[in-house]
Amino acid sequence: MNTLMEMFGDLNFTVLGFPSNQFGLQSPEVNHETINILKYVRPGCGFVPKFPVFGKIEVNGLNEEPLFTYLKESLPFVNPVIGDMKKFYWSPIKVNDIRWNFEKFLITADGMPFKRYELHCPIENYVRQQQPVNMAGVGFRRLAQALAKGKGSGMSGLLSGCRAASGVTKDGLPGPYPTTPDEKAAAAKKYNMRVEDYEPYPDNGEGYGDYPKLPDRSQHERDPWYQWDHPDLRRNWGEPMHWNFDMFIRNRVDTSPSPVSWSTMCKQLFGFIGFMLFMFYVGEKMPAYQPVAPKQYPYNNLYLERGGDPEKQPEEVKNYEI
Repeated sequence: MNTLMEMFGDLNFTVLGFPSNQFGLQSPEVNHETINILKYVRPGCGFVPKFPVFGKIEVNGLNEEPLFTYLKESLPFVNPVIGDMKKFYWSPIKVNDIRWNFEKFLITADGMPFKRYELHCPIENYVRQQQPVNMAGVGFRRLAQALAKGKGSGMSGLLSGCRAASGVTKDGLPGPYPTTPDEKAAAAKKYNMRVEDYEPYPDNGEGYGDYPKLPDRSQHERDPWYQWDHPDLRRNWGEPMHWNFDMFIRNRVDTSPSPVSWSTMCKQLFGFIGFMLFMFYVGEKMPAYQPVAPKQYPYNNLYLERGGDPEKQPEEVKNYEI
């Protein structure tokens, strides 16, 4: 957004930001926190808007800002293929209501609503038509004059319904691999790190650039009782994210150190296995299971088979059944 302001600012163009918390509760901050969130959280990296950012408003419902009531009545919603967006809303919406982030209104130089852009309209369309886009909301400085007096001056501007600050700025993307101490210091500042803690990935053509090589430690190792900005991920706003962040979340690998060393665990395991094998060997060689009764056989204790006299009657043998 700042880049587009630099492109068109000398043509009497400006932007007005209108944050809102009606879309997935993505903007829960209070008004005095908005600038700091833009600077340190999203998009972060020291971003300072070069256009006015207003207090939060509502753009749909009973308490909607009259400005957006006028804009929505002037430019009805005309995209029939946006899909079912009701699952994103916390209250019932009307057909003409603003659907989601990125929805914008184009205002002409005389203050008249000219065109409405829904959230799926690509950025190239705006740039191609020299219409600024993106960020927390866009608009134009003399809109109040145009609505009050029916006229205004300056180049056409865009006015966004609302958008919670999100996405990554160009300055937040990986840059060239740092080769000098000054470049490393600048990269460390870029990623909100101390110079002594900053270490980039090796420059071996894999495209990491100046992105920091963070330790391969899972979120399990982080203090669960600390007041993290994001307790579920145990991380704070503005903190650099591991390149393979998804591999170290709490439902993946756990790199927490064990209270017992690996060598000690191996010694205990193989010692137990060796002791049990030795005891099995001793049990086979020296059985300790003594009989409690004479061995019993069928057919009169195998009298004839064991060489008994067939002319004589064998003694009665009592066999017990269990």
